[in-house]
Amino acid sequence: MKKSLKGALLSALVYPGVGQLWLRCYLRGIALIVLVSACLAFIVRKAGQQAFAILERMESEGSSVDMVALLKSASRAPDDATSNRISALLLLCWIIGTVDAYLAGKKKDRAEHASGSARPAKTLDK
Repeated sequence: MKKSLKGALLSALVYPGVGQLWLRCYLRGIALIVLVSACLAFIVRKAGQQAFAILERMESEGSSVDMVALLKSASRAPDDATSNRISALLLLCWIIGTVDAYLAGKKKDRAEHASGSARPAKTLDK
């Protein structure tokens, strides 16, 4: 498998920045990992706060806590502009991480091919 494809898949499917680390682009990889982790931490914290607020409101109203009522309350929760921006930043980082890993891998593929260290193509000679 080419480095460009493997780096892109690692960043897209495992975690943004992992492909860069595998390609030895450490600074970019660590920067992406830190940024994506901060975005995820913010989103999880905000979701936890909303869930606890809904549970407290349901408990103060004296209603029993059931999943259907909890989901209905969560779907009616107001959208937060900051949460939307953080979610967009997370998606953007994921896309940038994948594209950057692909381009960095492509550069390494070309360098390997130019230096002649690439594996020779398999032949069908018998």
